[in-house]
Amino acid sequence: MPDTKFNTAITVILKNEGSEYTDIPEDKGGPTHWGIISTDLEDAINKKIVPRYTTIKGLTVDQAKAIYKELYYDNCPNLAKIDSQDVITKILDLRVNIGCHGAIKMVQKAINSLGSYCIKEDGIFGPRTLEAINSTKPMFLLTEIRKFQKKYYNDIVIHNHKQSVFLKGWISRCSSC
Repeated sequence: MPDTKFNTAITVILKNEGSEYTDIPEDKGGPTHWGIISTDLEDAINKKIVPRYTTIKGLTVDQAKAIYKELYYDNCPNLAKIDSQDVITKILDLRVNIGCHGAIKMVQKAINSLGSYCIKEDGIFGPRTLEAINSTKPMFLLTEIRKFQKKYYNDIVIHNHKQSVFLKGWISRCSSC
C-alpha cells in the first residue's frame, strides 16, 4: 500500500534539495545528490536499501526516495501518526536538513514556546510530543517552527561565515513547507 503522507512530503523535500549533483567545498556534508550525502549512502548500502555499487553521483531519484523513506521517515514511527500533512512535511524536511534528533528538539522547543504544553526538549519523538503536535493548530505550530528554523540557520552563519553561501537557500526552505 503506498504511503500517501510520505509521498506528499518527499515531493517537497526533493524540490528543496534539488536534483543536481553538487560538490561545494563549503558543504560540510561533502558531495550531494538529491540531498543525499555519503554517510547516508553508506548507511543505505549497509542496510541494503540500495545496491553496493551505488554512488552519490549515480544516485537515482527512486533510490533517493527509498533512502529518505527508510532513514528519515520509517525510523520515526510517530511521524506518520501526525494529523497534519503540512506538519509531517515540515518535520521530515527538518530531519533531512538538520538531523533527526535536532529536528524533533526544534519542534519540541516550538511547542513549548506556544505555551499550551510543557514537554521535555530531548529530541525524542515519543507519545507526549505526538500528542502536543496533534493538539496544536498546525498554522501556529508551523509559524513557530519556522521562527526557530530561521534562527538556527542564522546562528550557523554567525558562527561560520563561510556557510553564508547557503543562507539564502536555507531561509527559502523555511517557508517552502
